[in-house]
Amino acid sequence: MLKSRTIFWFSALSIFWTLGACWAQIDGSHKKPTVVIDPSNKQNIRGNISIAFAWGDHFSPPQQYLRGIINLKDAMLKWTKIDTAMENHLLLGSPQLLDMAFVYVTTDNSFDLSGTEKANVKKYLENGGFMMIENPQPRTEAGPAAAALKQMIRDALGSSRARFQPIPISNPIYHSFFDFDDGPPNGSEIGLSVSGTSVTSQRMQSITKPVLYLEGVWINDRLAVVFSNKGYIVKWTDMQSNDPQLKMGVNLIVFALTQEGGIATKK
Repeated sequence: MLKSRTIFWFSALSIFWTLGACWAQIDGSHKKPTVVIDPSNKQNIRGNISIAFAWGDHFSPPQQYLRGIINLKDAMLKWTKIDTAMENHLLLGSPQLLDMAFVYVTTDNSFDLSGTEKANVKKYLENGGFMMIENPQPRTEAGPAAAALKQMIRDALGSSRARFQPIPISNPIYHSFFDFDDGPPNGSEIGLSVSGTSVTSQRMQSITKPVLYLEGVWINDRLAVVFSNKGYIVKWTDMQSNDPQLKMGVNLIVFALTQEGGIATKK
């Protein structure tokens, strides 16, 4: 009899623990981002964040790059003490956008935002949101994807406010966790490869030099948007020889989490 009761309670506890773990996984991706900073050691930072791979009504991110966001999440777990979850299908028109401290947007085609998306992106950026928009196919001249991504921000904020400017090397994005004293590392704009396979020589001929800087849009004094024409997502997708690019991604996420006026630090 005693043995039967013991088995019963053990089974009940097992079910409880299993359900608890499942609820934790479900709820984890929707936690409010939080951060605890150690003023004496910038790498002794704790907290939680969800990073989002964004979709739109009229565009979808190239799915071969989803592995890049997964690898970036894994890099956060490897190098930081920040509990990092991932939302891999966040719609720009969704109310959930407003809870995300870091949103990544990329596409390889031109597109337009819907009216709902414009209003939602505007509200997100004005209320502490941080968005990284990236051209996955860097070229010497801006292609349709790069133009559409920048226009997305202009449509949301208005052309007079959405002024893209080079981000100086002194900016905290280059020092928030790792130090990049010489500016952003090269991405896939030189020596481009996709999952270890080199692109054609014709494609290589269109890439003549590294992109020397990232661009940003500021709302008041807060950096709200980073535009990358470096194709980091391609390097993040690789399974080797991409530590500098992943570390730059970690810096961007940590910056988004710790920036004054950001979603995680707003009172």
